[in-house]
Amino acid sequence: MKPLPLRTRLYGYLQRHEGDWIHSGHLEKLAQEAGYKASNGSRRLRELQSEGRIEVKYERGSALYRYVKPAPLVPIKNLTLV
Repeated sequence: MKPLPLRTRLYGYLQRHEGDWIHSGHLEKLAQEAGYKASNGSRRLRELQSEGRIEVKYERGSALYRYVKPAPLVPIKNLTLV
């Protein structure tokens, strides 16, 4: 079985801890335990944040991340295709 990509691991971890702010150091440690460099984990988190899939806030020089629940899709009424 193929190993889980780092960004999928980190995103899944944040999903399982929905609503909680998770310190970047903890997430970097998870990356290292999976065999990646801490800086690689930080990069993947920044990518997820730039895509709007997670939120980041900064406190005392440290980044904290949390999962952002996707907005529900709203059907468009009276849509006419041309």
